[in-house]
Parts: sequence; structure tokens; C-alpha cells
Amino acid sequence: MTGHASTTALVRVLKQAKPVYADDLDPAFELLRAGGADALASVREVVLRYAARLPGSRVLDDSYDSSLVAIAIQKGRTGWLSYVSEFLADVKRSGWLRKTIDSGGLRGFEVVVENVPQ
Repeated sequence: MTGHASTTALVRVLKQAKPVYADDLDPAFELLRAGGADALASVREVVLRYAARLPGSRVLDDSYDSSLVAIAIQKGRTGWLSYVSEFLADVKRSGWLRKTIDSGGLRGFEVVVENVPQ
């Protein structure tokens, strides 16, 4: 899809491939299925879902980009920043976040534990 951040990231690293665009993921998948494209690139969870519908396909282990999910706290709200940071550390450390992702049937998501400066 044109204008999407992941498309922009992909186009920057392409050396020998020519991008083929579609308006949405379903038409992009149909291009792949019909032979109008050789590969489908998107968020890992989406690609895994489409690959399950295309016998013989496989999803590469490597990636060309990563998307991060973040939470923003209004400047000056140090109490909120501390609370949210502690909450996120707890749900990651306890395994609750991983279990929630798994129970939702989401695939391809990685829980990253890192120290973020406050």
C-alpha cells in the first residue's frame, strides 16, 4: 500500500525488486495468489495470517523493519510516567503481556524488555 510507513521502509532497501502496489491487503494477497507479485510484505502477524491461506508459502524469519508500540505521557506528569513505566515492566516480567498476546491468537509479536530512561 502506498504511503504506509512499512512500504516506505521496504522500498528503501530494495535492490533488485520492483514494488507492486494494491489499495489494501486483500487485493495485494490476490496479486500474490494470481502470480502478479512474487512476495507480500507487511506486518509479520498479517503475513502469517495470509500465508496460512496460501499452501506452499512460507514466511521468512528475517525482517526489513520493525514496528514498535509505545505509550506517551504528557510532559511534566512524572507520577504518571513512573506508574506506567512500572506497570509495563511488571506485565512484561510476569509474562502477562505474552500470555495476553498468545490468548488473542496474535502471532509474530515479540515482547521486548528494555530499560527506558525516565
